[in-house]
Amino acid sequence: RMIEVGLRAINGEAREDDYWSLIETYAKLWLSERKPEGLANVLSRFAKSLLMLRYGLRY
Repeated sequence: RMIEVGLRAINGEAREDDYWSLIETYAKLWLSERKPEGLANVLSRFAKSLLMLRYGLRY
């Protein structure tokens, strides 16, 4: 899923629901393998990408 969303982002085809789905999947995977420490940092990066998409910003 991460590769799929990454390719969509590169091609300018990513949608907000792609990011929400990725955030949800990644958080569940993280919590199944690790303690919650550090997850907030990772999720904030995904949220930043989502907001940049929403407002038409580029890195």
